[in-house]
Amino acid sequence: MRQGRYDNALAVLERVLAEEPMNSLARANLGYVCLRRSKRDLISAQQSFERCISLAPNFVEAHYELGRAHWLAGELGDAERAWKVGQSANRFNVWGRRCGEAIRQVRAPQEPRSYS
Repeated sequence: MRQGRYDNALAVLERVLAEEPMNSLARANLGYVCLRRSKRDLISAQQSFERCISLAPNFVEAHYELGRAHWLAGELGDAERAWKVGQSANRFNVWGRRCGEAIRQVRAPQEPRSYS
């Protein structure tokens, strides 16, 4: 993925998820790929992060990235809700703190930072 070969990454992740549909890490990575591909994939990214969260509610990084996907789509209220849930899931986790930072940044208004 870091090399920008998103179509290849997407194909690999789809194969993994066909065999392991409950794999929350693969779901999160699918969301990352969709975020990077283009704005047309924001809905797919949101769905991937939401599914990841349904499988692993304490996967705080997925809450952060779900918020970013909503923010990029112009859905500021949904973004803030995702970050609040992530922050409350574990405010001591680095991703929980980042959720709190993202809330402050968008209220500033600034763009929330991309860590992926």
